[in-house]
Amino acid sequence: MREHRFSRVSPTAGLAGLLFVMAAMWYAAASQNNAAAYLLLFCLTSVFLISIPHTLLNLAGLKATAESVKPTFAGHEVSLPVEIVNESSAARSAIALTLPDSGSAREQVDHIPAGKAARVTLRFSAPRRGEHEIGRLCLTTIYPLGFLRTSKHITAPQRYLVYPKPAGDPNLPKARTRSKQNKSSSPQFRRCAGLCVG
Repeated sequence: MREHRFSRVSPTAGLAGLLFVMAAMWYAAASQNNAAAYLLLFCLTSVFLISIPHTLLNLAGLKATAESVKPTFAGHEVSLPVEIVNESSAARSAIALTLPDSGSAREQVDHIPAGKAARVTLRFSAPRRGEHEIGRLCLTTIYPLGFLRTSKHITAPQRYLVYPKPAGDPNLPKARTRSKQNKSSSPQFRRCAGLCVG
């Protein structure tokens, strides 16, 4: 699988709230000349700046591999097993695996130790019948504070088959079949059959 060399970084809704709080703190500190408010503002800014490299490095050394997919029928669910390997020397936390082309498929991995792997299964509804390609896998994280989101796309050339949806009612009329069997095995039915043969 081929993965993108650089991760994409985007802000979250939490960053907007943080900036609003920092602006309010700066206004309060500047208007009242409050040293304590300045100190709190600088501490909050420092925590945010320190969290940026932690967010960027949380996807470093991670590789995702899509395994073989069992065929299914149109309209049913597709199960895609994926193995996420942590090749770095540090543990990784709060990793989300998504399938951008399916839209709703998403699984969360809370913790992956260094040098270990985690297995997850993405489930999504099968498209129309035929042969389809997975396309891309996406690893996303907002660790540790949730102010920035970084993601890494991985090309997955794995293919799977979707068969046509079976026609008709797949459920057999069990009750009617049993009633016919009971009727044929009853003594009255046997006596009537003997008279007809005689």
